[in-house]
Amino acid sequence: KKTAERIVLELQDKLSHYAVESSSLQDRIEVLPASSQEEDSVLALVSLGFSKQEAGDAVTKAVAANKKLADAGDIVKAALSYL
Repeated sequence: KKTAERIVLELQDKLSHYAVESSSLQDRIEVLPASSQEEDSVLALVSLGFSKQEAGDAVTKAVAANKKLADAGDIVKAALSYL
């Protein structure tokens, strides 16, 4: 039992050097909306409790799926389906 515990502790120390932080580069990239309507939509979703990253991704997907969305309210409604 002691040998197994020692091996586990040694491996934990070695693996911690290779561990990747939970906030990877992709998580730290800021979403930049293309228009003021998209920016307003992101802010509205953030005010509903979603993270800025989640909101930005959802707005981007919603606008990409339907280029005719021009009103911030319509963008928010469409983006909610991606959250």
